[in-house]
Amino acid sequence: MELYENDSLIGYPQYAGNGNYRLNHYPSVGKVYRLRVEAPGFPPVEAIDSLPGRVEEASGRWLTHTPVPLIDELGLPYTSFLMDISLKDIPGEQNFYHISLAMLDSCVCVFSDPDTVLVDPLHDRLWLIEAAIDEPLSDPNSKKANAILIEDTGFQNALKHLNFYLDTTYLYAYSFPLSYSDSINQDYLSTGAFSDEAPRKYVRIFADIRSISQSLYLYERSYLRQGFGTEDPFYEFENVYSNVKGGLGIFAGWQRQLIEVYSD
Repeated sequence: MELYENDSLIGYPQYAGNGNYRLNHYPSVGKVYRLRVEAPGFPPVEAIDSLPGRVEEASGRWLTHTPVPLIDELGLPYTSFLMDISLKDIPGEQNFYHISLAMLDSCVCVFSDPDTVLVDPLHDRLWLIEAAIDEPLSDPNSKKANAILIEDTGFQNALKHLNFYLDTTYLYAYSFPLSYSDSINQDYLSTGAFSDEAPRKYVRIFADIRSISQSLYLYERSYLRQGFGTEDPFYEFENVYSNVKGGLGIFAGWQRQLIEVYSD
C-alpha cells in the first residue's frame, strides 16, 4: 500500500488491526492524494481524492421554550422545538456537506465504575439523534438517515440556515429502559447501561457539520438511495458510487466542525 501527495510518495500505511491501516501524516487542503494498493494474486487498484476545506463559521441554538406543532409521517400531531443551525459556506470552491445532530450523555456508561463516561480513543463516539428538518433537499432520503446531505448550490460564499426540530424528551431518555445505537460500530448498549448509581452529570447536544469531498458526497447519496430504494417497488436500481479504479470502495476526504448547541 502506497500513499502519494501531488504524485510524491509520502509513505506506506501500516496495518493497525480490524481492517485499518494508518500512516503518521496529516493531509493538506488543496493537495491531491492517491492511494495505490497491490496484493498477491490481485490486480492493483488505486483511487484519488482531495481534502475539502473546513467550515470555520458555524453556530446553533435550541429554542426549548418555544414549542412548535408538527405532523409526523403517519399524520399524527406532536410537539417539537426548533434547533437553528447555521454555517458559512467555504469560499472559493464547490462544497458538499454532511450534517447531523449528536448527544453526549454522562449517564450512558459501559464500565463498572459508575463515574466512568463512555469514551472512544478517536474522540468520535457520540449518540446520533433523530430529528425532523424543514429543508427542501435534493435527496430526501438523507432525511431518513439521521443526517442530511447538501451541496452549496444557491448559497455559495453565504450563510446557510437549517431548521431542525427536536423533542426535549431526549433530555429525559435516561429514565426510560431504552437502548442506544453507537454511531461508529452500531453496537447496542443493554438497558442495564443505565444505573441509578450513576446520576446524570451533564447532557450536551452538538451539530456535527462535516465538509466532505464530492466523491464522498456521491458515495453517501447513492448508498442512501440504494438502501431506501428497497422500500419502493418502482425503484430503479442504482449502484453505490465508487472512485476506486480497478476495484470497488471509496477513498475520500472530509473535515469536521462540532458545534455545541445545548448543554446543562
